[in-house]
Amino acid sequence: MKKILLFLLFPYILSAKNILISDKYNILDEKYLSFENEEDLKRELNKLTLEMLNKGYVSSQITQVNGEICVKPGYINKVILKEANADIKKKLLGLESLEGKILNISDIDKIVSEYERLENNDIKIEIRKTPNKDFYSDIIVNNTVKRKLKFGVVASYTDKFKYNVNLSILQPFYLNDKFSTNFSILNKSKYVGLSYSLPIYSSVIDLSYFYTTQKIKEHGNSTSHEVSLSVSKDLYKDKLKNLSLETSTKLNISKEYVSDIKMKDKIYFDNDVNLEYNNVHVFKNSILNTNLQTKVGLGYMYNKELKTQHFPVTFDVNANFKTKYLDNITQVFASLNNNNDSRYMFSKDINSINDIPLNITDSSYALSTCFTLKYPVTEKDILLQPFVQLAGCVAKGEKKYINLGMGIGIDVRIKDVFAKLKYSIDKEKNKSLGIQIGINK
Repeated sequence: MKKILLFLLFPYILSAKNILISDKYNILDEKYLSFENEEDLKRELNKLTLEMLNKGYVSSQITQVNGEICVKPGYINKVILKEANADIKKKLLGLESLEGKILNISDIDKIVSEYERLENNDIKIEIRKTPNKDFYSDIIVNNTVKRKLKFGVVASYTDKFKYNVNLSILQPFYLNDKFSTNFSILNKSKYVGLSYSLPIYSSVIDLSYFYTTQKIKEHGNSTSHEVSLSVSKDLYKDKLKNLSLETSTKLNISKEYVSDIKMKDKIYFDNDVNLEYNNVHVFKNSILNTNLQTKVGLGYMYNKELKTQHFPVTFDVNANFKTKYLDNITQVFASLNNNNDSRYMFSKDINSINDIPLNITDSSYALSTCFTLKYPVTEKDILLQPFVQLAGCVAKGEKKYINLGMGIGIDVRIKDVFAKLKYSIDKEKNKSLGIQIGINK
């Protein structure tokens, strides 16, 4: 193509030193070809072609049309999905909107990011020139979907046993969707949760239902029903800079009854903005995985029974660092105007096997950190990972709260089966022995 263009431009070489390039779509920064001879012209064409590629215009070209040197954009003709429910998924993911646009590598990133939401997608993308249609290309997405099932059981013991059973199915309808459910028995309370999420036009819609029942000595049984609808969307995503910005909006309706008498009727409306940074640093003999998250939330809480309203504000910073032998999780939390509502408070439960080994009461302000020292041993398909945890927290609710804790355990993984055993104790002598068993298939 360059040789043909040089031939077409040859008459200009003897008569001009600057050629204006017609660029109606502002693909190039430089609008002139400046040269003294044919070698200069080759160099300038290479530079401008490289500029287009660096900007992601992988199918656009510099060419000659009717004696004029111009940038000819390359367009997207069709986005073709080769998988189950391709037509429905194409509409749900909003990929039809790419057709007719100038092709940029960011469009490919958009497609990849939609499929990366779930781990059981295996995609290969091909850009193929459209037959008999100059400057048009088809984007062909070949995706192999393996319906994935995750099942887990968590049991822990303090004064009594506590259980949690959870199940999730990735892509039950092959639409990049997810269904999950969990059931818990915690002392005198029982909890059931159901959730279904579906991506629609670069957003993810999640519909959830929660049911909780608890025995109260003096008043009988307390039950609550909760329905939640949330919409999350990526506002910004840059893989090269490892940055992403996401917003999430949630509407939540909660009703609580004691002995069939309605006690609480609340409406929650929350909007969160989350900035996340991920990176992998490679040193001589080690790899450091870094994950930083900053979340700011503004909520609206209305109690229909008391006819009161509040506007809670939350600020949350999470810093996770992982190496082969040492992990650290540090969290800073602050909450204002929360009316002592637990959903806007900071809390950690020693009885949850995935939490740090501390029992922390609900607090408006908190700083917590946990170090995990581990020693992974791999033999064929078996991973054994004994670990020791040390944790500390400074928090403030009605009064200042300081706690220290430690945990010891082992993590075992055999192909798709995993198990975890952990014993925890904190400064206040809260103890917990927990076991977790699951299948990730």
